[in-house]
Amino acid sequence: MAGPAASRRPTLILTTPLSANHHLVQTPDELQGMVTAMQGARERGVDFETDGLRWFQGDRPFSAAVGFLDSAGTPHCFYTSWAHRTPEIRSDPKHAKAAIRDALTGADAIINQNLKFDLHMSRVWGGEDGPVIPDGIPVHDTMVQSFLVYEERKLALESVVQNEGLSPWGDAFAAKNLVGDTITKLAKTRRMPKLKYLAKYGHSEVPVCIEAEYGCRDVAHALLLDREQRSNAMGEGMGAYEPHRRNLYANEMLLVRALTAMEAEGQLCNGDYLRQCAWWLDEDLERRRKDLTQIFRASIDWGNDNALRAFLFKRLRLRVTRKTEKGDPSVGTAALQDHVAAVPQLEHLIEFRVRLKVRSTYTLSIVDLIGTDGRLHPNFRQTGARTGRLSCTDPNFQNFPARHKEMSRMIRQGFYVNPGMCRMYSDYSQVELRFLGWATGCLNLIEAYESKAYYAFQRGDLDWSGYQAARAKEAGADVHSSMCKKVFGVSKGHPEHKAKRNATKAINFGVPYGGGTKMLTGNPILRLGMDEAEKLLLEYHRKNPEIKATKAALFRQMLGQHGTPHFTNWAGRTRHGPRLRNRGRDANAEEERAMFASLIQGSAGELTRFSIVRLWQMAEAGEIPAAMSSTVHDEIQLECRAEDVAEIAPKVRHAMEDYHHFGGLPIVADLETTTTNWADKKDYMI
Repeated sequence: MAGPAASRRPTLILTTPLSANHHLVQTPDELQGMVTAMQGARERGVDFETDGLRWFQGDRPFSAAVGFLDSAGTPHCFYTSWAHRTPEIRSDPKHAKAAIRDALTGADAIINQNLKFDLHMSRVWGGEDGPVIPDGIPVHDTMVQSFLVYEERKLALESVVQNEGLSPWGDAFAAKNLVGDTITKLAKTRRMPKLKYLAKYGHSEVPVCIEAEYGCRDVAHALLLDREQRSNAMGEGMGAYEPHRRNLYANEMLLVRALTAMEAEGQLCNGDYLRQCAWWLDEDLERRRKDLTQIFRASIDWGNDNALRAFLFKRLRLRVTRKTEKGDPSVGTAALQDHVAAVPQLEHLIEFRVRLKVRSTYTLSIVDLIGTDGRLHPNFRQTGARTGRLSCTDPNFQNFPARHKEMSRMIRQGFYVNPGMCRMYSDYSQVELRFLGWATGCLNLIEAYESKAYYAFQRGDLDWSGYQAARAKEAGADVHSSMCKKVFGVSKGHPEHKAKRNATKAINFGVPYGGGTKMLTGNPILRLGMDEAEKLLLEYHRKNPEIKATKAALFRQMLGQHGTPHFTNWAGRTRHGPRLRNRGRDANAEEERAMFASLIQGSAGELTRFSIVRLWQMAEAGEIPAAMSSTVHDEIQLECRAEDVAEIAPKVRHAMEDYHHFGGLPIVADLETTTTNWADKKDYMI
């Protein structure tokens, strides 16, 4: 007798006909017909439908759609299902897998929206036979294309297709909405929240005809969008920037495959250790809650933002110095730090909040993401940051605790290396400051990074190995002390050197992000008042006038254009600033900050993107016996055998430093290694 769960199994079956040129293929003859039709097309689209998003924890495709455009630009699409959880006719899994692989083999290019996810599914489903989407075929990811064309818009496939008026069916969202409505009904049948239902079943219980139409339209929309925007994404008509843009486009499409390989490699993570960290933090936080209640003589939920806002800004009547994106008074660390001078007890609250954040974000939530192979496989997003930097989710490696030494070390100890293996960290040295000097022509920064060895290399007096040897003998650049002396006239040995150097360092690292006085007043080391912060910042810019002059020139150039204000960086990436014409002072100032940050940090981020591709290509070609496992900001992490480090290290450094676009400013990558865990990494000297 069927149990309660079985009695609620959805039995929704529909037989709605598919659109013209959409075909449901299930039998061996139908699958062969699909292969024959697909093999006649040079460029082909594909889209997997899956029973979940966690390919690293066993989720797999249950169906796929493939398609092509004929000579008239009409899409032809095919859908086959082998694991739908509905009592409908299904194709044989082995036959379906072989047919899809054959349908894609030999293509000049594969076209898809958010292709990285499908490449993962292709690999894990392909198993020992190899990925279903064959390696080596060039790819065109329409989401990456859309981001290159205009990064300010919504990038969902249906949104872009609808805005461009490309859907043959009028409403680009129609099939997606029908699937969504169907899933809502199915979730109710199983008495589950929709998100929980999707995590467990995905689309696998949606009737085949509905899912088939949805899958076919996804492929058709991607093919049509690619045809519409590829030339634009490649920079056609950009004049002098077109060669740079074509190079950027090629790199971005290779980056799709490189990031797929990096994510697939992942990093070993000790789940048992992180569970112990969670248990220890729970006890520690409980003690600290009691301490806060005694210190402030208030019984509130110290971890609740709204309760904290009421306490700080109503009961203590503190001034609101920062706001959240929603406009609420901020209770983040920087906002609390603004008031420490007046209310020293807030240090205890800051410490509590830091530990609470670590407990909620970097312990059990990470354990939940560990794959069946014991590794974390984060999602690195090419389109996640408008500046051009990569972003990261599930988990966010870019935001791991760094400033709090105790918490940083505790969490990093959970990322270990197997015996006999080594993890290498290759990190660009102060690359944003180097870009700031190059982009603005700031003489003080250029002089601080001056290298006689690099000049000799540029002249051809030294080869690469000679340059590396000569550079190793040069004194390391202390840009903060150098700038401190030139701006404030304070040298080493002066009683104020440490304080002034710390202030200079905060300004140096804040300026590339468009930072103002708050980068000084909110600094927990400096604890400066507003008047002193304004004075220091004014003097910094007075002694480095090139920075403000570059900002002003950038905004004049952008505002002088017809249409949406924009600029193009050294790599050919265009950054748009639609809010620069905003009459609201705050909104306009925020857009100016974002544009200058994009010019500097975004340009620096391009180096990481190009270097990831370089290192991936070297690994694929067998030039380095290593695999990339992660990237954090300006750092690329690789894993190799410990015995291969001496061979790999100079090749990695060469690949990351060999850029000649930036005048006399050398690009420098520092190396660190560990054979135990992330927390124990040490400098590695070549």
